[in-house]
Amino acid sequence: MRDTSRYSDSKALPLSNKMAVKFMATLLAFSLLLTLMPTAEAASGPTEYDVLRAKWHAYLTGGDDFDPLDPDIAANLAAKSQGVSNSESTGIWDTLNKAAGRTYLWSDLQSTTASDQVSTHYSRIKRMAIVYATRGSAFYHNEQLKNDIIGALDWAYANRYNENKSETGNWWDWEIGTPQLINDTLVLMYDHLSSSQLDQYMRAIDRFVPNPSKRTINGVTETGANLLDKSFVVALRGIIGQSGTKITQGRDAMSPAFLYVKTGDGFYEDGSFIQHTDIAYTGGYGAVLMGRIADMFYLLKDSTWSIADPNADHVFRWVREGFEPLIYKGAIMDNLRGRGISRQSTNDHKAGRGIVLAILRLSEGAPAAESLSIKRMVKEWIGSDSTFANYFTGAGMFEMILGKQLMSDTSITPRGDLSGHYAFPSMDRVAHYGDQFGFGISMFSPRISAFEYGNGENIKGWHTGAGMTTLYNADLEQFSGSYWATTDMYRLPGTTTDGSGSGTPVAWKSYYNPMSWVGGSEVDDQYGTVGMQFSNAQNTGSSLQGKKSWFLFGNRITALGTGIKSTDNRKVETIVENRKLNASGDNALTVNGIAKSPTLGWSEHLSNATWAHLQGSVSGADIGYYFPNEPSLTAKREARTGSWQQVNTGGSSAAVTDSYLSLAFDHGTSPSDASYAYVLLPNLNEAQTASYAANPTVEIVAQNDDVHAVYDSALNTLGANFWKDESKTVSKDGSPLLTSDKKASVTMSESNGELHIGVSDPTRLQAGEIHLEIHKPAGAVLSLDPSITVTELAPTIKLTVRTPSTYGVSQQVKLALGTPAAPQAPVLMAAEPVGSNIELAWSHSEGAAGYRVSYGTASGTYSETIDTGVLAQQNKLSVSGLTPGQTYYFVVKAYNASGESPASNEASASPELAALLSPAADAYVRDGSYAAQNFGQASSLVVKNDGSGYARQSYIKFDLSQLSGSVQSAKLRLTSVGTGSAGINHEVLLVTDNSWSESALTWNNKPAADSIIASFTAPASGSAAEVDLTSQVAAALAGNKQLSLVIVSPVNVGSKGDVSYASKEHAISESRPSLQVQFQATP
Repeated sequence: MRDTSRYSDSKALPLSNKMAVKFMATLLAFSLLLTLMPTAEAASGPTEYDVLRAKWHAYLTGGDDFDPLDPDIAANLAAKSQGVSNSESTGIWDTLNKAAGRTYLWSDLQSTTASDQVSTHYSRIKRMAIVYATRGSAFYHNEQLKNDIIGALDWAYANRYNENKSETGNWWDWEIGTPQLINDTLVLMYDHLSSSQLDQYMRAIDRFVPNPSKRTINGVTETGANLLDKSFVVALRGIIGQSGTKITQGRDAMSPAFLYVKTGDGFYEDGSFIQHTDIAYTGGYGAVLMGRIADMFYLLKDSTWSIADPNADHVFRWVREGFEPLIYKGAIMDNLRGRGISRQSTNDHKAGRGIVLAILRLSEGAPAAESLSIKRMVKEWIGSDSTFANYFTGAGMFEMILGKQLMSDTSITPRGDLSGHYAFPSMDRVAHYGDQFGFGISMFSPRISAFEYGNGENIKGWHTGAGMTTLYNADLEQFSGSYWATTDMYRLPGTTTDGSGSGTPVAWKSYYNPMSWVGGSEVDDQYGTVGMQFSNAQNTGSSLQGKKSWFLFGNRITALGTGIKSTDNRKVETIVENRKLNASGDNALTVNGIAKSPTLGWSEHLSNATWAHLQGSVSGADIGYYFPNEPSLTAKREARTGSWQQVNTGGSSAAVTDSYLSLAFDHGTSPSDASYAYVLLPNLNEAQTASYAANPTVEIVAQNDDVHAVYDSALNTLGANFWKDESKTVSKDGSPLLTSDKKASVTMSESNGELHIGVSDPTRLQAGEIHLEIHKPAGAVLSLDPSITVTELAPTIKLTVRTPSTYGVSQQVKLALGTPAAPQAPVLMAAEPVGSNIELAWSHSEGAAGYRVSYGTASGTYSETIDTGVLAQQNKLSVSGLTPGQTYYFVVKAYNASGESPASNEASASPELAALLSPAADAYVRDGSYAAQNFGQASSLVVKNDGSGYARQSYIKFDLSQLSGSVQSAKLRLTSVGTGSAGINHEVLLVTDNSWSESALTWNNKPAADSIIASFTAPASGSAAEVDLTSQVAAALAGNKQLSLVIVSPVNVGSKGDVSYASKEHAISESRPSLQVQFQATP
């Protein structure tokens, strides 16, 4: 009997319908054959474990539904076979040590402690197993190879990876890399392994991956891609070991990864993906996560363990919102690959291909509409990526088969080119697409690191997240080849740089920007305004700082900078361009109509530059440059030699050379207030660039320490970045256009009688409201987000934007210009009691500038009126200040500049005698080295009394402004989601200072606690505690209607004295804190 508990990896590819039919036919034939055999085991037929294992075997090998003589497939098989054994005897089977009593398998893998060598052992064994098990390979079912694979597995178990080993080196090899490879190999060789051989590897995997949610070596909670990798390891181990418990454990451990996050690792609602806490990693760990999800969807589909988590559908949104906007003609943007850019073995197109094929695999398990949409985008990416001699060379067999089927399916048309503006504020990245080009911006902030260094990778990454821009066009190999080994990493396009950042960075350190103004705004997913105030103090350690903006309007990208200063006696530049050239390095450069030298080694100081043009290395890759202020520039054409080892300790030391052309603003040494302005014109030829410079549509309407603003007359679009919390106005030709009283980014576009506006708080720190005034009238509100109120439409437009909890995302409003007719009466559709409030909802009246809600305690008599302005497009209002139990009668009227509508129908409702409130704010604080850190977006509230650096207290604030009446009882409910030990005593204290905000609260600025309200014993995880707050709520209702509390642990009970309560950000709504208020009935 085989162990009832057993193994995982690679990329999973769902079967096409045709493949599925043939695959199931094979299984049915196998089942029929077994029924004719005399043994009891055979008579029972294949188990569900056998079916799932066979399914993964078919994924790894392509199954039986392919033609091995197909040229692409034959080439794939030949390459894999050649890597195993060849006439030069350099294959991994050729070099395998087969001697009796051997002390190593391969001569270059003799370390007994290097973790990467452990993974490499099993990688080579798996490669041999692949060609042994794949029909059509040169070594298919080769008996000697089979014996050598099994012998290698036995030796590696005894000497490198078993249940008695301890982790050394990199934990990843022990808990992810190696067990993935082992699982695949065991699936491939399953029928040739004994129960004891399988069992011993089950024990080894269980030793290093007993729980996919926890890191075995240190107990860290796994997130993102690492969590998915380990979940799949455990699930596949369960299939191999015939353990339903293990399959369930692996499947269920995935669930947290399906949830959107607000901090830390995972996918965000805005499409961002973060790994390692603060690194934009869509093109690295995000790719791994997507591949693993595709694997699990494929493997468990239609089985007892099918994925039923309702949040699993989020993955299809991730494809549309998190991957599609970041892939240009098959290349994933390099500013999302982290350390991956320094790896010699890959590039943007190879990394992109891995994502594209993973998404293709996912499409097989997607709903029909999603599947078609995904396949159309995949077909576009594959068809437009000409960087591969054969796109499928090196791909897995299943991926190759699916991809070839897709490309030959004439019923599926490619998506076409992507266009528009895509902002990812949670990871400080922007992607913009115009006609035949894509453009990326990478920034850093107090939340996002400038770069990541670790494992000897990305040694020179200092400036890759500090305003670097990447222009993608027909020159598809611009960032491929040896780009990252030869480019000047201290003069990257888009950056303002002093060349600082020397030596080897600190591994895994976060290199933050202390300036919070980082982000932007957009309208209609088409036009965007981006900005970054920066300081290099926490990145390279230099004193350089400044303000940078980009205005991305259609096919024009305007870049502005001001306030550039430094005191380090270093030369400071802003790099307009640093483009890799053709093999000869002689791409033509023209400046103001004058051709410059095509000779490498040329450099020149260019005075009064109005425009420049750089010939592309291929047709359709030209770039134009317009300089509105006729500045002086430095230009340089150079051959640069470097090596991959200079950026990655694992790279080759061999010298490689590429040629580059750079254009830069020279701000001098230790500038005090330098600036720059330029416009990129992708794909314009020389004549078109000259013509544009003579008649530009872009106009800089503000470029100072207060505001950066640009207007494009061709698109009637304005972008403005307001850098200060002061009322500032942007004007054009002496006439005011736009005013903001707070730090904000605003983009406005006017067309077809409509004005569309997008506004954001890039700092994410505004605790109140942004007030905007657009200096023209409007006739009506067409739509708007719930965070925006239109307070006036004429003679000027005035907006109030509530930005807390908008996380830097643009808030949108659309207005109709002109004077409308008086609106029609709305329909009052609902009047529902919610606690002590009445929630109203009514239909939208076309042309309405606002609504007036009137109500009273007798039908037809309305003593109170609320002028709502324009609320959200849902037209809702929560009426507070009512007496519980009293019946109220409501009507609504719409109005605009032309008059007021008749009243709506009347509706009535009575406020309830009870209200359930969620916190207005909650956060925990931590002392010691964390004393200045904010934890306002954490999903838990931690309480602990401990030594410096480990003590934590949790603050909660309730807004009672919508409550009224005589309080009968009030109870605070807290649900524990983690308890270090039982019996811990907690105290709830009143906090009289209610001015703290969730996004800014730290140990250093926390308000002082007042009197103790109550004490209680912390409940066990999953249970809740209730605290009586009747008198405190009554007092708050009689005062400012705000109630703040702090929960503390009065006694230090040691390292296990921590308790975590669910916060208002917790994924499970029922576990979040609440305040239940019961009112006395009206006499």
